[in-house]
Amino acid sequence: MPRSLLPDAESIARQILQRNGLTGRDLRRAPSTSNEVFLADDHVIRINRDSANAVRLLREAELCLALPRLRWTPEIVEYGRLNGTAFLIVRRKGGMTLSRWWPDMRPSQRREAIEQLAGCMRAVHSTTVPDGLDPITDTPQLLGSAGNPALPVLHGLQGLRSVANIDPSLIDDLESTVHSLASSLEMYPESGLVHGDLSLENVLWDGSSISAILDFEWARGAPRELDLDVLCRFLVLPDLHVPEAYRGRVGPGDYREVIGWLADSYPELFSPADLDRRLTLFAVAYEVRAVLANPPKVASDRLSPVHPYRRLIDVAADGGPAASLVRPLIHRGASHRR
Repeated sequence: MPRSLLPDAESIARQILQRNGLTGRDLRRAPSTSNEVFLADDHVIRINRDSANAVRLLREAELCLALPRLRWTPEIVEYGRLNGTAFLIVRRKGGMTLSRWWPDMRPSQRREAIEQLAGCMRAVHSTTVPDGLDPITDTPQLLGSAGNPALPVLHGLQGLRSVANIDPSLIDDLESTVHSLASSLEMYPESGLVHGDLSLENVLWDGSSISAILDFEWARGAPRELDLDVLCRFLVLPDLHVPEAYRGRVGPGDYREVIGWLADSYPELFSPADLDRRLTLFAVAYEVRAVLANPPKVASDRLSPVHPYRRLIDVAADGGPAASLVRPLIHRGASHRR
């Protein structure tokens, strides 16, 4: 049974459902990391009383209403506040997360799923950020806005200098890397949306088509290739993103064709100049934030290979998951142009 973050969460969920003319029959809790989530009949209700997460939940509702009305986009039933608790009710969509379908799918089915995902991504990226949408200040990647998007990650690297068990020479190298890559972000559009948390855990598949894209909590105006940074991290480290019961069923090798299929179906996503340099900077920005949130308690050689600090060391060596996966496509394209 998932742990409750609010002692009276179930009672609040029932009140909100009843206020909206919904019965709440068969109400049951679902796993979640930041919100209280309940399933009831054909609806999902998410609630939160924490100020920052509550604002983000209501912001997500407003953002979802700006998306095109397609089969897979969230269908908002109601959202708002009740006695200081933010809530969002959406209609449930059929299907199961694509990551759980993946082990049993034929290659042709997998390719079809990625082709459909490319269409979903294109629709999200073509959506203009709604006027007046509240900004997100604590994003997964430690990046700023247009003008100097690399500044926050430089500040983050400075913060790591005072953290125990971190090699100062690594910070020196990463600072040099960020300074050298900063020019690749001179073009930093923020008018179009990115999903912000796009993994195959947030894609529902019903056996033949994508039925839903979930969790737009981190959606915001940003360069569309930021979604590549998130997706590739899932492809390389899938066990970090799935429930414990599903870990080990697939590995990175099971996803080796995904980026090539995505590039075939959504070539403009891979079109920015210096794409691998941009993706490297995004990876540094992600892992620096993760290390600040979870600093190493022991030397790096005693840490798990997936600890954020070990991942940051890997980024310094190879540019991170997205750059590593995309680089062969860039080189292949360059050879075709010769």
